[in-house]
Amino acid sequence: MVYLKSIDAFGFKSFAEHTNVQFDEGVTAIVGPNGSGKSNITDAIKWVLGEQSAKSLRGAKMEDIIFSGAEHRKAQNYAEVKLKLDNSAGKLQVEADELTVTRRLYRSGESEYYLNNDRARLKDILDLFLDSGLGKEAFSIISQGRVDEILNAKPIDRRQILEESAGVLKYKKRKATSVQKLDQTEDNLSRVEDILYDLEGRVEPLREEAAIAKEYKHLSKEMEKSDVLVTVYDIEQYNNNIHELDEKLNYLKSQQSTKDGEKVQHTQSLNKFKAERQQLDERIEALNYQLVKATEEVEKYTGQLNVLEERKKNQSKTNARFEEEQESLLNQTATLKQEKAEAQTEIDRLKSQQKELNEKIQHFESQLYVTDDQHDEKLEEIKNKYYQLMSEQSDVNNDIRFLEHTIQENESKQSRLDSRLLEAFEQLKQIQHDINEAEKNSTMAQKELKKAEQQLNEYEHKLTELKQQRSEYEEKLHQAYRFNEKLKSRIDSAATQQEEYSYFFNGVKHILKAKNNQLTGIRGAVAEVIQVPSDLTKAIETALGASLQHVIVDSEKEGRQAIQYLKQHGLGRATFLPLNVIQPRQIASDILTTAQEAEGFINIASQAIQVEADYQNVVQNLLGNTIVVDELKNANELARKIRYRTRIVTLDGDIVNPGGSMTGGGDRKSKSILAQKDELAKMRAQLADYQKQTVQFEKQFQEIKENADSTSENYFATSQIYNSAKQKVHDYELELDRLRKNEAHLKGEHEEFEFEKNDGYQSATSKQTLNDKKQKLVEIKTQLQKLEEDIDLYTKLSKEGKESTTQIQQQLHQKQSDLAVVKERLSAQKQTHTRITKQLSTVASQQEKLDDQIKLFNSDEMTGEKAFETIQSNIEQSKNAKAQLAQDIEEVKSRRLELNDKIEETDQMLQEANQDILSIENRYQDIKSEQSRLDVLINYAINHLNDTYHMTYERASELYELDEDIEVLRKKVKLTKMSIEELGHVNLNAIEQFEEVNARYTFLDEQRADLRAAKATLEQLIEEMDQEVKDRFKETFHAVQGHFAEVFKSLFGGGQAELRLTDDDYLSAGVDIIVQPPGKKLQHLSLLSGGERALSAIALLFAILKVRSAPFVILDEVEAALDEANVIRYAQYLKALSDQTQFIVITHRKGTMEFSDRLYGVTMQESGVSKLVSVNLNTIDEVIKEEQV
Repeated sequence: MVYLKSIDAFGFKSFAEHTNVQFDEGVTAIVGPNGSGKSNITDAIKWVLGEQSAKSLRGAKMEDIIFSGAEHRKAQNYAEVKLKLDNSAGKLQVEADELTVTRRLYRSGESEYYLNNDRARLKDILDLFLDSGLGKEAFSIISQGRVDEILNAKPIDRRQILEESAGVLKYKKRKATSVQKLDQTEDNLSRVEDILYDLEGRVEPLREEAAIAKEYKHLSKEMEKSDVLVTVYDIEQYNNNIHELDEKLNYLKSQQSTKDGEKVQHTQSLNKFKAERQQLDERIEALNYQLVKATEEVEKYTGQLNVLEERKKNQSKTNARFEEEQESLLNQTATLKQEKAEAQTEIDRLKSQQKELNEKIQHFESQLYVTDDQHDEKLEEIKNKYYQLMSEQSDVNNDIRFLEHTIQENESKQSRLDSRLLEAFEQLKQIQHDINEAEKNSTMAQKELKKAEQQLNEYEHKLTELKQQRSEYEEKLHQAYRFNEKLKSRIDSAATQQEEYSYFFNGVKHILKAKNNQLTGIRGAVAEVIQVPSDLTKAIETALGASLQHVIVDSEKEGRQAIQYLKQHGLGRATFLPLNVIQPRQIASDILTTAQEAEGFINIASQAIQVEADYQNVVQNLLGNTIVVDELKNANELARKIRYRTRIVTLDGDIVNPGGSMTGGGDRKSKSILAQKDELAKMRAQLADYQKQTVQFEKQFQEIKENADSTSENYFATSQIYNSAKQKVHDYELELDRLRKNEAHLKGEHEEFEFEKNDGYQSATSKQTLNDKKQKLVEIKTQLQKLEEDIDLYTKLSKEGKESTTQIQQQLHQKQSDLAVVKERLSAQKQTHTRITKQLSTVASQQEKLDDQIKLFNSDEMTGEKAFETIQSNIEQSKNAKAQLAQDIEEVKSRRLELNDKIEETDQMLQEANQDILSIENRYQDIKSEQSRLDVLINYAINHLNDTYHMTYERASELYELDEDIEVLRKKVKLTKMSIEELGHVNLNAIEQFEEVNARYTFLDEQRADLRAAKATLEQLIEEMDQEVKDRFKETFHAVQGHFAEVFKSLFGGGQAELRLTDDDYLSAGVDIIVQPPGKKLQHLSLLSGGERALSAIALLFAILKVRSAPFVILDEVEAALDEANVIRYAQYLKALSDQTQFIVITHRKGTMEFSDRLYGVTMQESGVSKLVSVNLNTIDEVIKEEQV
């Protein structure tokens, strides 16, 4: 027996915390007030068994079962319920004595299932409990309101309760699977038959194509030798032409080498002449420098002559001034000598007086220990300062006398030099102006030179870039020429095949060739009149298949004529589409709507291609019911939605046929008509694009060439500007150097005059010093007057304060005071003596300098005739040297002009050599271009050998020997090609395709037989399962019917009850319930009272349990409508059945509680949170007795 052992809930509805409920065999009652959460236990069991309806769990959505929080509790993030079942009897299909089923739900909506802690699916849970009495349709969990739901249900819905008890649900499920497989088998059979129908029309055409392919291979093998020999011969001729061109190139290289030698020779000569010109420029520069020096010498001696004349003119005045200065110095010397003798006499006298006073002071000090006080010290201090100021006053008076004499001399000297300085300043000003103008011109010339140099660099860089670009575009042009030739060849070949209808069946090809001659009314093949986008080529080609080669004619008459033409000439077969009778096909509107809304939908095939209006019906007929989607998966989904009623093709060429069959696989090795047509269009568009690019390359190459020529001309013109600017800069630098040297000479003369003017004391400085000395003398006199007053004051105070001092003390102080005065005067006289000595030395120096100037000024060299002769001789020599230098400069310049002519001549020859080299290079490039063209032809021939015969040129040269005339071989190749072309379209894979199609046809025929056998087997299996369901349901129905009458009488205390089928078919009949309570007429359930209805439903439940017991039954307040007497009968019957079935009842009735084995109380002490209290009623008496003892 399987029974429920326990349930663990966490976060489920009102069970916020982990709650464990233990169940025993027998009856377990769960009691509690309304709203306490009793029914949540029922909901938890239903939920863990796989319930998916939130409404059945009394919620709006499934997340409502998660604990949503209370006043003092937070909401949980998930709900979990764990159901533990005893499976020791092994009735559940699990190899375990105990089974644990767990379900967990998160707020995010994710749900998890576990079987014995292993992850499981919902399907696994449902399959496990199917037909176990705990399934979704079982009568094992009766929630509140479920009684009325059962009684009010339709008969067909009520039947499901009995089917669960009969254990036939698994058979119904298997039947549904078998029916689905039967549908699939029928669809597969339909697809196979469709494919076989299509293959039957392909076998014969492929047989003919295979024969043509064999003939083609035979002719191709015959043509291979001739074509290879011709190709090898052509390659050899091309190589010989290339060798001849190589010889021309070598000749051009020798010419270029000669021209390069001439260019080098001219370049060396040009460099030599330029170097010689540079030397001449340096020589001119040196001569110009010497000329400037000679000019300076002339100007110098001329200036000396002018100065000498000026000196001679002013000689008497100057000598008078010198005599005045000399007399002044003599007087000053005599005065200073006299002052020095007087100072020495005074010094000797003061020394003698000092000695005498020292002896007297020693005598007085020996008689008196202390003779000083504060007044004496202060008086002594003032007197010392007084004597010091007297000495300083004497020095200042001497300085003032000396400065007045010096200022007078300087002023007379300055007046003589002012005129000379003014003349030198004017000359220096003019020179500086000339220098500024020359610098400005030199700066402008340097800017021009720098600009020209920059332009030369830019032109050189640009010429380098242009040369590189020219090389790049030459390479691009050669590649473009090669690729265009190769692409043209491929296009010509493909166009020829298209014009000869090479890709069409033999019959179709001959019809198309004769359409404008022997036959009339022929419009063309379907492949010729439609325009298909490139991305849909494979899809449309697959959808049309052989219909691509159907021939469109005006009417049936033209079709008959064409068929007769084929029969008469034995040219094969063809299919014709008369425009006057062909009818379009349309997709049903509901299919079109569904397709347009489906994922991956692209278009209706007939609407995806372009065609003239005359052929619209033809396209609609062939493709009107074909849908194009992107991939096979979406095609399957769409086919399922439209119930496999039309054909669907994908971009990859896979097909989902009506009925559900699929066709697909790898691409063919040979290209189809549409693919060839699309490739030819692409190649032509590509060729046009490449030709445009080639023209653009040629145009750009020509532009680069013209740009290079223009740049070369600009470079030559700029180089001339550069040389001219460089010469200007050089000339301006020479001029600046000459002017700066003149400026330096004038500055030297100006400084010499300035020094001579400012020789000795500076006038302004001496005047300032004189003023300072006079101011100092006034200050000293003021201080002396103040000190005299202080001496008188302190002398008076000393007399008044020392009336009691002895006569010795007065005499001692007097002598000390006299000694101090003598010391001060002695020091002042020594300073005066030293100062006078220095002044005598200075005056003597000035006297000696003045004597030298007088001697020099009056010498014969300065003012005599000899001086005039010497200067005039120097002037004449300098002028001769200057004339000689000017003549040398003219000679050098003449030589430079000759060199310039040679340079221009050599440069012209160099330019001509460059032009010759350029011409040679152009011819060289032309030959290289011709070689490139020959290379293209060689490559094309080699590629032809490789692509057509899969052999290299070396292998082809060794394979065959030329034993015939080459023209005969060429003719033979053409004739063989014509024979091959007469074969028409050749499918080289026809033999393989025929074998493949034939083998496939045989395989599919066998598969059709297998599918028919499988269909018969499935139909027999379904019939057997229907019989099994019928037998089991019949047996269970009659068993439940008998028990229902018995249980009804027991619960009601009498009366009658009956189950009836709505018809005689046990597979589909519904179940009606007819009851007659005691004392009442037989009536329908809807006429019963609430209690009678509840008790009738309970009677049906007990009757089902008697037939097939469930592992456990949950009853949620099913007896709520019963009176006490009926409750007791219900509880007693429940107790009697508990030996076979575990009951869990939720109740408020005491009678039910009394017959329970375990009692659980549910409370809600905390708002929104349920708690459990458990009592085992089987052991309660023993517990009470133990407590009483």
